[in-house]
Amino acid sequence: MIEPPHCPIRVSTIIPVYNGAATIAAAIDSALAQDFAGQEIIVVNDGSTDNTAEVLAAYGERIRVIHQPNRGLSKAHNAGIAIALGKYIAFLDADDYWLAGRVSEMVRVLDSDPSVGLVFSDYLIKDPDTGEMMEPATFDGPPTLEQMLTQWNTAAVPTATTIRRSILDQVGGFDERINWGDDIYLWLRAREVSKFAHIATPLAVYHKTREPKRRYTSNQRRTFERVLIERYGRSARPLVSLLRDVCASFLTRLMLNQIDQREPLQAAKTLVEVLQLRPSYLLRHARVSRRNLRRVLAFTNIIRTPLASAPSDRPSE
Repeated sequence: MIEPPHCPIRVSTIIPVYNGAATIAAAIDSALAQDFAGQEIIVVNDGSTDNTAEVLAAYGERIRVIHQPNRGLSKAHNAGIAIALGKYIAFLDADDYWLAGRVSEMVRVLDSDPSVGLVFSDYLIKDPDTGEMMEPATFDGPPTLEQMLTQWNTAAVPTATTIRRSILDQVGGFDERINWGDDIYLWLRAREVSKFAHIATPLAVYHKTREPKRRYTSNQRRTFERVLIERYGRSARPLVSLLRDVCASFLTRLMLNQIDQREPLQAAKTLVEVLQLRPSYLLRHARVSRRNLRRVLAFTNIIRTPLASAPSDRPSE
């Protein structure tokens, strides 16, 4: 939806993208299709090496584009926020998209109650294998700060979230020390100074990644934990523990995928990370089935086999 030149900007939509040429058009199109007067779309191309720039260029003046070297998600978000003109800041990930009415419904909630600093909605989850929608992500209402520090997933992903610019200015935007969990920390900081509102209707579609890929490093996790403890002290310990469980779950899925792909050296490194993070995770979590344990045991036999006798087992670099 192209806004007339005289239309005042009320919502700035920030879309960070890194090598997202395959999905960025769907994200942008869903934002342009919103039936809302007064939206600008800011896409931050964070050092993409694919043809993302060419895809963005095709939109001309319908979007604003920032091209920058790869600096990470939190810095990409902040770069977009820095030039935003809107009173409200909406977020959209480059591989997600919005449903009809997403912007107007969130603006309605924020306009109706000035004490609400952030509004989020339920959202649909798209299965990457079938293209069908999975069980939607639903919430029990706006969380308290205590709930956010003791429970996991109490607020939505960025794609289903809109925040007041004044709140971002008050808390300093995304913490650029954090490259993983930056949204969680921003929601915590925003909850310290404002109320949240929840819309119990799916207004966005989140693209679930089926095949696990390396999304963070141990150093990034430790940085996130340190920042949480520095600000919230002992109150952050339950969230840190949950964070480690989430990371152990991801690493376990990554390891099993590496085993199936016959990448023994990579799987061995990932197994060490799991054991360092949560030594008992493989045994005490139900999602690690007997079949998966058999895969791990079979893997130990693979790594005993000299790699020279099995060239196909060599990991790809």
